[in-house]
This record gives sequence, structure tokens and C-alpha cells, in this order.
Amino acid sequence: MSCLSKDKRVWISRDNSERFVGSSRTTHNAKRKLQTIDSKIQDLLSRSHDSSSSSDKDTPPRDSGIESSSSMDTGPPNNFMKLRLEKADCLCQLGRLKEAISLYTHCSNSNGDFTPERLKHFIEALSRSATLRENGSVSFASNGYMADPWSCSTCCGVLSDPISLPCGHCYCRKCLERDLGESLRCRKCGQNANHKHLSSLRINVLVNRLVHKYWDNDLKALALRNQGNQLFQESRHEEALKVYSEALALGTNDHILYGNRSHLYFKSGEYLNALEDADAAIQLKPEWAKGHYRRAVALQKLNRQEQAFEAFYKCLILEEGKSKPVRNELTKVLFELMARYKEHEEHACPDQENSGADQASHGKRQRYLRRVSTSEPSQLHNLGAKTDFDLEAPTDESRPLTFQSSTNASNTSLAPDHPLYRLLDDTIGSATPLRALTCKKRQDDRPIAEEAVDVNDYECSLCFRLLYEPVTTPCGHTFCRMCLDRSLDHNSCCPMCKGNLDQYLAERRESLDEFVDESIRRLLPEEHKEREILHDKEMEELAGAGNGTQQEVPVFVCTMTFPSIPCPLHVFEPRYRLMIRRCMETGTREFGMCCRIDDTEPFAQYGTLLEIRDIQYFPDGRAVVDTVGGRRFKVISRDVRDGYHTANVEFIKDDKVLPEYVPELKSLHQEVLTTALSWFNNMAREIRDGIVSHYGQIPDPEVDYWNLPNGPSWLWWILVTLPVPPQMQLQIVSMTTLGKRLEAVQKIIRYLTRSH
Repeated sequence: MSCLSKDKRVWISRDNSERFVGSSRTTHNAKRKLQTIDSKIQDLLSRSHDSSSSSDKDTPPRDSGIESSSSMDTGPPNNFMKLRLEKADCLCQLGRLKEAISLYTHCSNSNGDFTPERLKHFIEALSRSATLRENGSVSFASNGYMADPWSCSTCCGVLSDPISLPCGHCYCRKCLERDLGESLRCRKCGQNANHKHLSSLRINVLVNRLVHKYWDNDLKALALRNQGNQLFQESRHEEALKVYSEALALGTNDHILYGNRSHLYFKSGEYLNALEDADAAIQLKPEWAKGHYRRAVALQKLNRQEQAFEAFYKCLILEEGKSKPVRNELTKVLFELMARYKEHEEHACPDQENSGADQASHGKRQRYLRRVSTSEPSQLHNLGAKTDFDLEAPTDESRPLTFQSSTNASNTSLAPDHPLYRLLDDTIGSATPLRALTCKKRQDDRPIAEEAVDVNDYECSLCFRLLYEPVTTPCGHTFCRMCLDRSLDHNSCCPMCKGNLDQYLAERRESLDEFVDESIRRLLPEEHKEREILHDKEMEELAGAGNGTQQEVPVFVCTMTFPSIPCPLHVFEPRYRLMIRRCMETGTREFGMCCRIDDTEPFAQYGTLLEIRDIQYFPDGRAVVDTVGGRRFKVISRDVRDGYHTANVEFIKDDKVLPEYVPELKSLHQEVLTTALSWFNNMAREIRDGIVSHYGQIPDPEVDYWNLPNGPSWLWWILVTLPVPPQMQLQIVSMTTLGKRLEAVQKIIRYLTRSH
């Protein structure tokens, strides 16, 4: 047993009685109501039996040809029939649909006033059974079918005038304009675009060129299909049929094209041809609801009602039970089948006494069928109202519904092999493979001729190498992500068309162009592997792989920094924007910070490694980088890469303190700490508050500070607040003896105290 939630539907295994119910409260109420109705029925039966017994004693029997059960039904006929119909409705709520259809059939046979509206609850229960997911969950209908990256994410057809959304998924421009509107919510991933107007997006230049190269026949067929649609709307059916057939002759596998021609055949009264094309559409795309609808209406006209019922039910599954027109069609077909089975039984067992009621029932049935006839059903046009609309199916996380017979035999039960039972079983059974099919990850790949693939089609116009991690700008041009980022460090315009990319830069996009990326991986696997290896080698070099205590690191030349002390940076120069981005891409999240001391060297011989904690970007590409000091290092050699400095460094740390010197060191430490705190507390309040707001409170001494590689944190905190030149601070950073560093800081504080 699988329970979706306490107040949601409950799905129970095939062998149990209840298959589908509503909320727990609704189920409880339905059961109580069912018990009440059963009691009332038994009471009516008892009173009818008593009345019948009394009548048998007082009056002679009449040869009416009416069975005793019929006399029961006509005892208080309105009340008895009403109770049975209410019981059938309750059984529908509980998912006991075979018992319900038995009662509906009995009432239909016994009452000439039985109308198709009486089947409303049964069809609603059937609709609920067609829903493949619980309310509120993401389904294929809302999330879009997992289309092949080479196809439109809406229509699953060939991409015509392809547009790439910021999430990287491609659509036909027509599909975007028709189905997504200005909200630009991707059907495939659900991501919202920030563009206010569709006109801000341009056709993807590279994808458009590749589509015309790979699938030119499909594009020609699409153009013919659109032409045929226009002719059909102008009621020029013969010309439209010719155009549709010409498009199919191109060898395209367009399910919508077959669906449109099926509809044209249907309108022309060629129902066998309509059925054949509907079957072809379903063969190409079994999860397309409209294809099953086209099949169903053709079967209706061919008077194959059982198959039509099955096709409408499949359509209902793929629409998650939400289509009212399809529910109406199911009602119509079921009502007609009940009438057909009744007439068959009457031919086998004629009953002249009921002919009047049958004629009245037949008249109402025919009036209803004429009212909901689908020869020109405007309401059914809502089923995929737009010519090329594609309905998709959600994933089924539950087992399919099956119907079971009542374990309680009664005089209202149909025979076990009754056609209605077989119809329901066959319908649900045929839908089971469809449910499994809707769990497919995505449709088959669109075929590409091997000779059409050329590696030069996928060359980045900035680095002239195979595109790696391709991204597409709003203006429709595609580049390697890293290449475009480097270009935008210097200029916020497209390198190809010089279009403004301020919005693109502000969004900090990370999504790849799915079409281009998947094309390279599938069509050029060896070339992609080589490009990936080259990229990984470059990342390793940028990460500064070293040997032993030495390592190559990027260097930010700016100011003095110290271990464990925060250092916020405003990064705006293109070279340092590139450097910071590479630190993040390689995963090191570290870079060296050195100050400039004199003109003899580009930066000092000692510095501190800064660890990136957070980055906040401005819309124009500038960034505020939150860092904190880490390891100290000594510069061994210097270099330059892509405009910023690098250095081969050796990391330094404090010498180990021998146990016999620890007491003396602790005494010196306490003395310097007391002096430093006294000096700091004697500062002007405004200065002291400014230091605390920028660097935080002075840290407490660590328990075993003499064993730490950089000594106690509070010493660096004091050092950064001391008003001394960088040369003196640099000298203290280079010291590897904690005692000497304490003495140096103590001398500075004493000097500052005396001078004030």
C-alpha cells in the first residue's frame, strides 16, 4: 500500500477493494453515507415485502408478467431508485466502480427517466483514476516532456527560428510567442527568465545554422504544414490535404502533421483514413494526448464504441483527468454502450411490458447524444486548442487503477463476464503500458547524417578552439563560457555584434547552451574528450600545483594582510576579476596578497594567502570579495599570467617551542597582552569603535597558542591596528619565532605610548 499523504488520494494494491479515494475525511463520510443508504434500502425492501405479502392474501394474483423485483422497484419507485443511484454515487467516491456500474446499469434498465447526467459521478471517478500524480506535484503536463535537446522543448518538433532561454533550453520562436508569453517560464526546467519582452531575445545563430544543415527536410515539411494549416482555416480542404501529403512525402516523422491530416480526413468524412493517420501519430509519439483524441473520434464515427472508450480514457490519462470535453465524450460513449448492451439483452430475453419505458429512455438517450455530438464540437477545440499544441504526460508514481467486482453478491450485480466489466478491465489494462511509457526520460534523439557533422561548425570565435562549456548571449551568439567572461571583464558588449550585455552580466548566468553542448558530446566525442583534457590541464596550472612546501599562487598586489584577519576587497580591474574568477573555478578559493614596498620589485618578498569566504557581484561585473588571512609565505620567484602577477612561494610557519622555554614564553605573552590591551583601551572612543566595527573584537588567546603555525590571533589583530609603516609590519610577518614577534610588538606599543 502506498499513501501519498494523509489528506490526499490513497492507492491500494490490485487485490484490495478500494483503489482510489479522495481525502480521508471524504472517504469516511462516503462510507457512513453508504451504510445509511443500505439501511434505507433494506427498510424499503422489508416494507415492500410486507406489503406484497398482505396484498397476496387479500387479492387474487394477476398475470402481469412482472417479476417480484420489479414490483419492489415500483413499490415506492422514486425513493427506491433514488437510493440506488445515491449508493452508486457513493461507490464511485470509494473507487468501487464495478459495483457502481452494476447499479447504474440496473437503474438504467428499470427506469425510463435515467439520463446520461446520472453517470457524472462515475466519469468523475474515472477521471480521478486517470490522474497520475498527486495535487501540487510537478508533472510532465506542467514541466514539459523531456524532449531531446535537438528538438523544441514545447512541440518536440524540429527547431524553427530557435531561441535559447537563459536556462540554456531551446524553443521555436513561434512556440515561445504562443505558449510561454512574456513570463518566459521554461517548460523543461521551470526557470523564469528575467526578460520583460520576448523581443529582447534573438535567434540563436549557431543553432539555427546547424538545424538548417542537419534537418533541412524537416524544416521544409514544417513550412508545408503551416501552409496546410492556413488552407484548412480557409476551408480549402482539398488543397490542404495535398499540402499535408506533400510534407509527409519528405520522410519527416512529424506526429503533429499526421494529427492535422487525421483531423482533415475526419472533417471530410473519411473516417478510416482519419483513424490510420491518428494511429501513425500515436506510433510516433505515444504520449501525445491529441493523437489519442483523434483516434477516438474516428472510432466513434466508425461505430467502434468500445475502442473509442479506450482511446478517450488514454487521452484522459495524458491530460491528468482535467479535460472536461473528454469526460463528456466518455459519458456519451458509456451511455451509448449501456444502451447497446441493454438492447442486446432484450433481444435475447424480450419483455413486452417494458416497451413503453424503453421507448421513453431511447428518446432521451438520442436527444442527449445529439446534444453532445462531436461532428462540430466547439468545446472540444479546447483540447490542444492551438493547431500545433502538444500535450505531454506526467510521470506515474503510482500503480494503475483496476476495477474489481463486489465481493458482496446482490441482485444488482452484473454477470462476471458482462461486456461492461470486460470493457473496464480491457480499458485499464491497455492504459498500463501507456503509464509506464510516460516515465521515459526523454524521446529518441533526432537523427543526423554522419557526413553532415563538421568539427569546424563548433569553433569558438574568441579562442578558435572547440567550444567548451558553450553559452549563448541574448543576441544569439555562442562562445566558450570562460572566453566570454574574459571578454566581459574588459567590455560589456558582445564580441561579435557589439550588442549590450549589461543584463546578461548582471544575471551571472551559469547555464550552458544545451543544444550545442549535447551536440558536441554526442557527435564529436573524441574531440570533446581532448578539449576536456586540455581544459583540466589548464585548471591544474591555474590551481598552482606545487611540490612540497612550494606552490605557484596568483598574487593580488595591494596591501598588507595578516593571518586570521578579515580583508574585504573591492575588485574592479579586469585582470583581478579574471584572477578571482579562476580561483573560484579551480576550487582553490585562495590567492596571495602582497604590498608594494619599492620600485625594485613589483611586490614584496613576504605575504599572506587570503581565503575567499564570499563574493557579491555588481551588475557591471565589479565585485566585493570577503576574504580572511591564512598561511604566510615567502616569494621564491615572480611571473605574470594574463595580466595579473603570480609567484612561486614557500609557506612559512613558527618554529617549535621547546618545552623548557614554554613558561618563559607564556610570561612574556601575558605581559605583552596586558600592555596591548591597555594601549587599545586608552584610545579615543571614536577610533576604538571604528577598529572594532571593521575587524571585530580582539580575539581571546588560544589554549596552546605556542603550538600554532602563526601564533596567537590577537597578536595579528593588534598588529593590523598599529599605526606603523608597511615595512615594519612586513618584517614582523616574516618572523618565524613567536618570542621575537612578541618583543617587537611590545617595543612598538611602548614607543607609541611614550610618544603620546
